[in-house]
Amino acid sequence: MRIVVIVLLSSLFFSVMAQEDTEDVTMLQVQYLHKHVFDLTANDTFIGKYDLRIGKKMTRYIRSDCDSLCDILVESSAPKIEQGETIDIYNTIGFSIVDKRGLVNYEQVYQYFNKPFLRYTYGGVGQVYITEITKPDFKWRLSKDTLHILGMVCKKATGDYRGRQYVAWYNPELPFNTGPWKISGLPGLPLYIYDAKHEIEWKAQKIFNDTEQSEISDYLSYCVPIKEKELIKFKMIYEKDPLGFRKSRFGGTGYDIYELHFYDGNELIHFKKLPEHLRQKYSHPYYLINNPIELSDE
Repeated sequence: MRIVVIVLLSSLFFSVMAQEDTEDVTMLQVQYLHKHVFDLTANDTFIGKYDLRIGKKMTRYIRSDCDSLCDILVESSAPKIEQGETIDIYNTIGFSIVDKRGLVNYEQVYQYFNKPFLRYTYGGVGQVYITEITKPDFKWRLSKDTLHILGMVCKKATGDYRGRQYVAWYNPELPFNTGPWKISGLPGLPLYIYDAKHEIEWKAQKIFNDTEQSEISDYLSYCVPIKEKELIKFKMIYEKDPLGFRKSRFGGTGYDIYELHFYDGNELIHFKKLPEHLRQKYSHPYYLINNPIELSDE
C-alpha cells in the first residue's frame, strides 16, 4: 500500500503546471438544496445546501457549510504556541470531517463562460488538487412544458450524462448557460434538476444579487493540477482509509497527527466519542456510497 501511494503521489506532483488564477466578482448567488440517495441498500438520502456564485466570467459551486465546519476544527485543533512562533496546522494536525455520505471535502466546481472546460477541486492531505475536463455534453432536448419555481416561469429540458437521464427546469430570463455541479449548456439558468429515478436532485431555494460583489477565484496558484483519472485513483486510495493513508505518507515524521470528526447535521463529534460500530463504519468513507452521482465514465 505504501509503495502504491508513493508512486501515485509522485505522478501527481510531476503533473504540476504554471497557471494563473482566474478572478471575478459575484453578481448573482443561488442557494440550492441538493438531495442524493447515496445508499440504495438502506435507502439512505443525503440532503445538503450548496451555493452557486455567478460572476461575469465564471461560476463557483461549493457546499455551503464547508468553510465554517473547517474553521471550527482549525480553531479547536490549534496547539498552544509561544508568542512569535508559527506553525502550519493544516500539515501538522490533519483532520477530516465525515458525514453519512462520506468526506466533507473542499470540493468546488468552476465553470467559465468563454472556455470549453470546467475545473473541480479536491482537498486532502494538506493539498488541494484541481482537475480540468471538457464541459459535459448533456445533449439537452428542449420542451414547451413550463413550471413555476420561485415565482418564475421555467422551461423543461431533458438530457443524459454519465449513466443518468436528467430533467432540468431552466429560466430563459436568467441567461446563464451554467448551473450547479457540472450542469451546463442550457439556454438559461436551471432552477430544478433531477434524474429520472429521483435519486439525484438540485432545487433552487433562493436567488439574490450579491451587493458586496464577493470575490470569486479558482486559486490555481495554490492547487496541484492533476488529470481526472489520476484524481479518481487518489480519492479511492485516500477515502478507503484516510488514517492509514496519512500514516503511510507521514509516519515517523511528526506530521502524522490526524483526527476524524463526524458531522451529524447539527454538530461535529470527535470519532472517539462515537460507538465502536460507527467508528468502524465512518473510518472508511469510500464504502458509504453504492449509488454515485456518476454511474459511468461516459
